[in-house]
Amino acid sequence: MKSKAGISSILFILMIVSINSFAQEPIFTASLSSVNVGVGERFQVTYTLNANGRNFTPPSFKDLTILGGPSQSSSMQFINGTVSQSISYSYILQAKSEGIYKIGAASIILNGKTIQSNTISITVTKGKAKDQSEEGEENVDKFLEKNLFIKAIADRTTVYQGEGIVVTYKLFSKVSLVNINMAKIPELNGFWNQEIQTPQQVELKKEVIDGVEYQTADIKKMVLFPQHSGVLQLDQMEIESVVRIQEKKPQRALDPFERFFNDPFFSSRYRDVNYKIISKQVKINVLPLPSNAPDGFSGAVGHFTMNAFIDKPEIKTNEPVNLKIKISGKGNIKLIDPIKVEIPSDIENYPPKTADNIVVNANGVSGSRTFEMLLIPRHPGEFKISPIRFSYFDPAKNSYTTLESPSFILKVEKGSNDASVSASSGVSKSELQLLGKDIRYIKNAPVNFSIKGKSLFNSFLYYALLTTPVFLFIGFLVYRKKQQALNGNIVLLKSKRATKIARKRLTLAQKYLKENNKNNFHEEILKSIWGYTSDKLNIPVADLSKDKAVSALRMKNISEPLIEKYRTTIEHCEFARYAPIGSSATMESIYQDTMVLITQLEQELK
Repeated sequence: MKSKAGISSILFILMIVSINSFAQEPIFTASLSSVNVGVGERFQVTYTLNANGRNFTPPSFKDLTILGGPSQSSSMQFINGTVSQSISYSYILQAKSEGIYKIGAASIILNGKTIQSNTISITVTKGKAKDQSEEGEENVDKFLEKNLFIKAIADRTTVYQGEGIVVTYKLFSKVSLVNINMAKIPELNGFWNQEIQTPQQVELKKEVIDGVEYQTADIKKMVLFPQHSGVLQLDQMEIESVVRIQEKKPQRALDPFERFFNDPFFSSRYRDVNYKIISKQVKINVLPLPSNAPDGFSGAVGHFTMNAFIDKPEIKTNEPVNLKIKISGKGNIKLIDPIKVEIPSDIENYPPKTADNIVVNANGVSGSRTFEMLLIPRHPGEFKISPIRFSYFDPAKNSYTTLESPSFILKVEKGSNDASVSASSGVSKSELQLLGKDIRYIKNAPVNFSIKGKSLFNSFLYYALLTTPVFLFIGFLVYRKKQQALNGNIVLLKSKRATKIARKRLTLAQKYLKENNKNNFHEEILKSIWGYTSDKLNIPVADLSKDKAVSALRMKNISEPLIEKYRTTIEHCEFARYAPIGSSATMESIYQDTMVLITQLEQELK
């Protein structure tokens, strides 16, 4: 019976509470943290309704900058038998010039009716002394500096030139993050970088550092290869964040029933604060490579193996054979240039095609790069291809290593459709065939010759047919000599083929653009620009940097507007590559800019 009476009493009290709460007159007010502020100082405007409304609509905040908000908070109190509740919406604002600013009314819907707040004004002066609210803001900045930061973490800080290091820009947080946005991407001057894919959406996870628990996230992770020796710096990363902080109301002595409704869950207020996070610079000590580099060393650093082979050791003339060189291992494998191979002059050869099977992860860059060279022997015989040598520097051993393949013997037989005949070969009478009416067997019997129509002998066509093969042969010799000279001049060869290779990579980039494959698209764009620059200016990719390329272009008398376009195109591409979100429109713009850039550079570099 007592329990039923207690339940009835509670229901009665709740009914009275509901009546009292509905009987309250709704009040929707606007308030400022300070009515006088200085230019550039932050202030807070809060709209409070003593009920539970919906569809809050803020004013336009004309001529003011919104730094944060809206942050929403609600509270409920039970005092002397009366329940009161309220809901608040707060904004952090800033004025950039002096004056009196009028902030319009906000609106909210309550019980089907729209009600409006009062309007307020704030005076912005040239400067003012710090007041209590400003000191509070400084305390907030100090608090966030200790509880929200970015670190650039390198797995090693002393490496050799060309040796890969894994660098992670990691976010550490002990506060509630509402939003983060990358404001500045490290330029990483002096490094060739290879991105390690991370989730586009930042994923926070718990991690204990020196006994303190943080929420951490990898914002950016990559493998860097220093391009020259000395002390290099990892540039700073800047992130703009919105942090939600808690503001507790002062508590007075309450009875247990009141204390329940004055729990921080009900009585705390929250506001959003804009805070810029800047990482500290990290120095990398890069050691120069030893001076005793073997002949043919082109900058490969790491640990590698080599496998070289020809797919057909015995062929016939004019048939193709493939010579493949596969470099496998871990290191700056993407910077390895095609290996020089000594090919006999009787074998026609073509520039090698490159195929990569490379993995980039937290352990570094590993995989294989294969060079495939097409060979076509034009004459029969037995030809020897000298051993292929590949040299690299092994940081683990602090020494150079040279790998060498065996020599290759290519046996070439005369093809059945080969029109060429060697000088030593004999032709028997039985091998002669009747070819139309031009060649016949010699007849011993007397023959009567007669003229049919006009004779071809001594005519213009006769001499033309007689001399044309001679001129064709001379032209072939001139062309062959030029090709051999071009193949021997690697610099000139790379320069002539630079545009063709760049456009081939742009074709692949266009494919990734259609597939909306952001990472591969930007990688191919950068490859096309850097590869074109390396070939045209004869600068190895491993030694190439933005500043070095700009200096080389100036020495080539390239116009300043085009040099500036070169610089901005690379910067836009790098920013889009590392930005959290990349639109297809942005990718299309970068693709078109790169096409125009290479075309204009080609015109001025001729």
